[in-house]
Amino acid sequence: MKQKLKRKLKNRKFMVRFLLIAVVVLALVSLSLYKLVIEPLQSADTYVYKEVTVERGDLVLGIMESGSVELATSELDYDLVIETDDDEDDEDDDDDDDDDDDDDDESSKYLEIEEVYVAQGQRITEGEALFKLTDESVESVKRILTSNQTDATIALAEAQEAYSTGALEASNTQTETNVTAANAATLYNATITELEATITAYQGDIEALTAEIQKYQEKLVDEDLLESLEEARLELVAAQNVFNDTDVTNFGAYTSNLADLNTAQSAYDSIVEEMEGYQDIIDTDQEQIETDNEAIAKAQAELLVKQQEAQNTYDSSVLNGELSGDVYSYSVSSLEEAVTEAQTALDEAQAALDEFNAFVGDDGIIYSNGSGLVTAVNYEAGDELTTTGAMVTYTESDAYSVSIDVSEEDISTIKVGDSVDIVFSAYEDETYEGSVSAITTTASDNHSTTVSYTVTIDILGDTTALYGGMTADVTFVSDSVSDVLYVSDQAIVYDGDDAYVYQLVNGEYTLVPVEVGFTNGSEIEITSGLNEGDTIYIASKISSSSSVSELKDTSDASQDSSGGDNTQTETGSGESGMPSGGDMPSGDSMPSGGGMPSGGGPGGN
Repeated sequence: MKQKLKRKLKNRKFMVRFLLIAVVVLALVSLSLYKLVIEPLQSADTYVYKEVTVERGDLVLGIMESGSVELATSELDYDLVIETDDDEDDEDDDDDDDDDDDDDDESSKYLEIEEVYVAQGQRITEGEALFKLTDESVESVKRILTSNQTDATIALAEAQEAYSTGALEASNTQTETNVTAANAATLYNATITELEATITAYQGDIEALTAEIQKYQEKLVDEDLLESLEEARLELVAAQNVFNDTDVTNFGAYTSNLADLNTAQSAYDSIVEEMEGYQDIIDTDQEQIETDNEAIAKAQAELLVKQQEAQNTYDSSVLNGELSGDVYSYSVSSLEEAVTEAQTALDEAQAALDEFNAFVGDDGIIYSNGSGLVTAVNYEAGDELTTTGAMVTYTESDAYSVSIDVSEEDISTIKVGDSVDIVFSAYEDETYEGSVSAITTTASDNHSTTVSYTVTIDILGDTTALYGGMTADVTFVSDSVSDVLYVSDQAIVYDGDDAYVYQLVNGEYTLVPVEVGFTNGSEIEITSGLNEGDTIYIASKISSSSSVSELKDTSDASQDSSGGDNTQTETGSGESGMPSGGDMPSGDSMPSGGGMPSGGGPGGN
């Protein structure tokens, strides 16, 4: 029993181990199946082929922006300011009669409307009669303006006379002052010259004395003189010794030696006396030099004083001369200014009279200065023109414009004078011509991420059907082609410089080569490889993680726009695939049935 029980336990343990091993093996097999089969299936790429047709027509490359119609307005202005002498009188008068007189004088300087020929909403042409002025007001204002012109003429003549007289007087004063300044300079130069001559004389005397001193100093050190002095001294010493040794009893010898001694003494004293004379001359000259130096110092001090006095006199005279020049300039400038002001006043008075005559004309009728639709008439019959301003306001029939904002990426392609096409929402079937008249050089971002510039476009041609505020679509045409085959640029697949499109060949989507040309950014010209009406397909890859409902929605949307789509699934490697309008994929990423044309490369069928 015990052995049988042990066998049963042993068999149970074996079964448990077997089951564990089986579970592990099954898990490994399941993982392998997932990696090898299920996971690749989950990464399959799905493509949608949208059907499009090759069309024929015109391709236009340009920029389109929207704006609204703006109307330019013009005015017929009354800008004459009539001034009278009464305008300068600000005193009040309480007398009623005087007030009435003032009112009469006041009204006499204003033009009065007698009749109005125009009404708001009326279309006028240039030269058309608008207002009739009363003859009385025209004559009254003309008298005032003529009087102002006459007064200004007289004032100018008086100012010119005052200028002639004043300028002559100022010139004479300046001349006299300049003469005084010139004399002061002469006096200054004479004083300086005299003092400098005195100093120069002393300096010359000192130079002569110095030369004499040098001469006698040279004599004192002369070798011959010094040798003579030494010989005389030696002879004197010798004679003295001989005399001292003489016997006094010997009268003859004594007398002879004494005479020799006196002779030697005289010779020696003579040389010494000569040298002392030289020294005396030197001492005397040196004393004279000192005296002359003192005189020079005194003269120099006096020169400084006299020079300063002469300089002060000269400066004063020159300053007076400069001041007189300033006075002359100021006087002449004031007189010239008075003449200029008088001339300006006359010019203004004459201009006011000329403008008045041009305004009222010969018949007292005011005519339009332009053509357009009248928007405001600011006067009625009986009104007086008491202030300047617009009498009539009208819109100019030839001055309609559109302002649009162009982004900084496109503004460089636009210039003043460019022609544009304009289509108005109210007249979609009619295209107007326009011309760029202005480009604002200051950018405006309007607190957005896009920087833009305002471009103004004048509307050309007949604008009678247009109204202010109409919406306008403006197209700036930079290039175009006419009557060409074209397709959507999303249909083109590129392999380097070669272009291809998808077509159904034997039931499969196949890339066929084409040649392309002009493009406007959304459509592209087909120059060869296709015919008008041919059907081609745009391949768009759908992510493998997309749900069936998402795929259906995408397919339905594409079918609505193209008339027919096909969906095809192809196992690929990750993100590779055929993006619409992109470069050609390679290897396993080519959609099923696509691939390169037969032959393994571009150029196949």
